[in-house]
Amino acid sequence: MVKIPSSPAESNSPRSLSHMPVPSQETETETFLPAGPDPDPDPWVDDEDLEVQPLRIPAMQEEPYIRLAYLNAVYGNVYGKESWETATEHLKNQLNVLELAGRLPEFPRPVRSLVSARKRLGIDPDVHIIQYAVCPKCWKHHTPQELKDLAVSECQEPNCSGTLYTIEGTR
Repeated sequence: MVKIPSSPAESNSPRSLSHMPVPSQETETETFLPAGPDPDPDPWVDDEDLEVQPLRIPAMQEEPYIRLAYLNAVYGNVYGKESWETATEHLKNQLNVLELAGRLPEFPRPVRSLVSARKRLGIDPDVHIIQYAVCPKCWKHHTPQELKDLAVSECQEPNCSGTLYTIEGTR
């Protein structure tokens, strides 16, 4: 533990800080360089000086309060565990309130369903998700095209007796 002298008499004691060098009063300027690559001066221009198309989110062309209504509906569905129907009803109610207040724009006309609101916000994950059929016996993944090309509903893997799908009304 370092003892800081409280009086001049204590400053001559062996445990005092007087034997430590005093930092220079002159301040040196230090130069800090970023650790990563240099930031791109213009994010909308690539290496060949060609203009990059920014991500187009249709809702950005709409009023902020309309985007907020869309976000509230999506948030209620995702985090509030609301069903698609309930979240859609909440979106419709918010838009009805805006209409009563005379603030509902005519162009672009706001959408009134959760599915469309997600698309307007650019957060429609279904665009990037491919659904595969998986055999319940051998766990082979079948692409949508493979499923479409199958003549029968049974898995075609050797030594597998799994059924990939059934048509309603038949078993």
